[in-house]
Amino acid sequence: MYPMISLRNTLNLMSLFLIAGLLAACSGGGGSSNPNPPPVNTGSLPAQPTLALGYGTNQFNFTWGTASGATHYQLLENPDGLSGYTQIGADLTTTSYGHTISLPQRINASYLLKACNSEGCTSSTEIFVSASAVAAIGYIKASNTEAGDTFGYAVALSSDGTTLAIGAAGPNPGSNPPIDNLLPGAGENSNATSVVS
Repeated sequence: MYPMISLRNTLNLMSLFLIAGLLAACSGGGGSSNPNPPPVNTGSLPAQPTLALGYGTNQFNFTWGTASGATHYQLLENPDGLSGYTQIGADLTTTSYGHTISLPQRINASYLLKACNSEGCTSSTEIFVSASAVAAIGYIKASNTEAGDTFGYAVALSSDGTTLAIGAAGPNPGSNPPIDNLLPGAGENSNATSVVS
């Protein structure tokens, strides 16, 4: 036979379980507080920055206005449109950055700017360079151009796209500066090469 449990005993037992649960939830009821409370967010994120893109020869020139609440900025690049964003260089405190690049490796690149402070970062909208990268090609000409110099007679580009060699067949020995000054012993039938990196 089973012993009879009265309603009073059942209530007493339930009260004990309730009190034990409350004490466990309060870390034993000792009243001690957490010695490492989580930080309280008293500030706010910076305003969204606006990233603008300009061009130089083999260079993307980024500029932006000061974002309210920002203490520093991070410029991020996705070089091929597939590999994801990584930060270019260190954190920036200025509002511009010149990024020297290899154009063949940046055809599908995109960029974004993060305005940051101690609370976190706010990202700009992405800038894609595929439609306008041709503006970064630039214009290259010989330093001593004259008619008949044949600058561009031969052209070679390094495999990584960062160095360009431009040849001139038989430049005019009377050019300024004279080819004789550039290449000792050079005469009228000499060749010259300009290297641009």
